[in-house]
Amino acid sequence: MDVRIRGQIGWILACAVTTYPCGAELNPLHERAVGFGICSPPGRGAVHPRQEVGVREQVRERVEKARELSQADRKKEGIALLTESLPELQAAEHAGLRAYQLAHLAWIYMEDGERDWAVTLLERIREDPQLDEGQFRMAEAVAEGRILERAGKGRLQTRRHATFLSIESEGSFELRVGWQEFEGLYRPVEGGRLFTHLFSLEKDPFKTTNLPLEKEGFSPGTGIAGGRIEILEDSSARFRLRWSGEEDSEPFAEYTIYPTGQFYARRGNRESLVGADDKEELVAPEPMNFHRRLHGEHEEEAGGAATHILDYREPAALHVPEGMIFKNDAGDLDGDGFNESEGCYVVSGGRLVILEAGKRKRFQPAIKFRRPTVNGLPEVIANGAVADRSVYNLAWLGSGALLLHWKENIPAGERLELHLR
Repeated sequence: MDVRIRGQIGWILACAVTTYPCGAELNPLHERAVGFGICSPPGRGAVHPRQEVGVREQVRERVEKARELSQADRKKEGIALLTESLPELQAAEHAGLRAYQLAHLAWIYMEDGERDWAVTLLERIREDPQLDEGQFRMAEAVAEGRILERAGKGRLQTRRHATFLSIESEGSFELRVGWQEFEGLYRPVEGGRLFTHLFSLEKDPFKTTNLPLEKEGFSPGTGIAGGRIEILEDSSARFRLRWSGEEDSEPFAEYTIYPTGQFYARRGNRESLVGADDKEELVAPEPMNFHRRLHGEHEEEAGGAATHILDYREPAALHVPEGMIFKNDAGDLDGDGFNESEGCYVVSGGRLVILEAGKRKRFQPAIKFRRPTVNGLPEVIANGAVADRSVYNLAWLGSGALLLHWKENIPAGERLELHLR
């Protein structure tokens, strides 16, 4: 191997920085940059969007040029081009771009028959504290020139890090909560801003672009610095999080996230946390509830409003032949059996529910069965046939309820009959 290139590889192995992955959305196999955003770790200012776009374009052009050189049997030149420019990507906001460039550098080494050097670069990605297993697997696939096979799409998984909580729907999106542990409690690190990062894993598997949550009207903040963070539910079917202030007079905020991208929130004060089983009315001065889409089907519009918002405002007709619609669930603000705060229909005393879509399409409905008469995880019968496990998530909640999340839509004018067996 060329001595200069060997020295450059030595620099790569010596380089280890603490970063937050963000930057540009890049297709890992075709080197195309799409979208843009900004990112900054706690305590640092954001990089100007134009600067980010410039860096992303430079990385894209370098990788494309290096691949062209490799394919023209000028692999050493391609290796030098990518290796010499790596110092430009040491900054925190460029971690994803750095992994992207390293992955393509490893690919050229593979093409040159230098598998050991390629593996060494991949190990550097694996050992980077700000890159995760998903980014490593994608880099490995790029280096080997193959498409990464994804399993379990449509299910949530969480990872707890020292500075953030990762909520990931594999192949769809990743949402991060900035936190730190202090005196046995998790506390937010950016004042009233809880959700610090959103990545589209479908378009940007290297997590190079932090999508602008607030710019798109996501409104994730609490508006108050300090407080503590509690995890209410953590399952493959959904994730629920609560932020609350230190004093009883201070407000709280609860967030519910589904793997298909539905995001629901409820804000109020501590008195409104009282559940229906305690037989007290909800009291939430100036409450706020909202619904957003983190991923998928949020651009389609009808009548001037997004269709998923119309679905939220006017839920489908619900029938429970063998039980009852439960209208007193905490978070069901208008007592209609649809919990606006958690984004689910609530039933009790039965295992059969019927949803009638009515005049509009219904998006991936969730049903919470309170104290169902089933054990374990039952089969789901959909419109008389056993449903394939890939079209729904089923999980027990800590309250003893069973949550069924149907991952497909109900077309307008149709009905869906779901039976737990």
